[in-house]
Amino acid sequence: MSERPGAARNWQPPPRPEWLASFLADTRAWDARAVAPLEAGELIATAVRNTGLEDFGAEDWREPFALLLEAIDREADLNLFGRIWTRQDLLLFLETRLRIEAAYRANPEIDDEVIDRPVFVTGLPRSGTSILFELLAQDPQFMAPANWEFVLPCPPPSAVTYREDPRVPRAHELITQPGRIAPTFQAMHELGAWIPNECGVAFRMSFRSQHLAATFQVPTYSAWLYAADQRPAYAHYRRLLKLLQWRNPRHHWLLKSPDLKPLHYLGGNHYAMLDYVMDARVPKSAEEYGKRLDEAVAEQLELTKDAEEQRAEEDFERDEFRRREGFDQ
Repeated sequence: MSERPGAARNWQPPPRPEWLASFLADTRAWDARAVAPLEAGELIATAVRNTGLEDFGAEDWREPFALLLEAIDREADLNLFGRIWTRQDLLLFLETRLRIEAAYRANPEIDDEVIDRPVFVTGLPRSGTSILFELLAQDPQFMAPANWEFVLPCPPPSAVTYREDPRVPRAHELITQPGRIAPTFQAMHELGAWIPNECGVAFRMSFRSQHLAATFQVPTYSAWLYAADQRPAYAHYRRLLKLLQWRNPRHHWLLKSPDLKPLHYLGGNHYAMLDYVMDARVPKSAEEYGKRLDEAVAEQLELTKDAEEQRAEEDFERDEFRRREGFDQ
């Protein structure tokens, strides 16, 4: 075992940007749950009210949506800004589901679209799959989904206005927000509206996404997710791809999945055919893979323990402040 897990004990989160630290300091006496509620029924009702639509499509998103919200409430310990940001994202996912179904009702021919021979880039995390994905996307025979298409896919993009779509600036602001909240994140992963992104980002609309599990400290949801059937997520993803290619035809979709599930879930009647590209930087043996996995898990456990200890200290300081200022009386 390497020394990386021990080194992880010395890790400290970078300081927050000044604007965010000031916001949290100025609002520390606020009731974050009341200001930014994260209750399933209220969020669903708000999405319906905002769009004037009611059909969310298949019902298989409701269980993971409820589980995610329960885990966020009990385990994530979000501050006020975290709750506001989470509420914004969840409403966006819900409203996008509603708009996708509305587009299908208005244009039932979308469902006749054929996803022909999509190519999936897959491989171990942090092994170079993103740069391989972006490199292959330069081949004119492929079309990779741009980040903005996952964020604001409705109305369906048109080939005529695709490069000048007026939604791109807003999508870019939403996509790059993590870099403004945690500037060091930009050193890990480039963000932008036109950068292609992986399937898991779109899976957020099905609430069966590793991206959601990684965004929050929600072990209950994560445990459910890793044992759950992912076919509903891929089925909705296929529905999204049909929508995106309806008015902007794609010769072959180039897609990225961090695991080999598409080879299992997307065969048969889901796609005409599919191919995949495995990133070349894979372990030479199962033993080496197991060693890397053990090291990664040990490091994550250390980081999680550190985070829990830091959270306990922050909880104590917050409770002391509220007691001293009389907010709990």
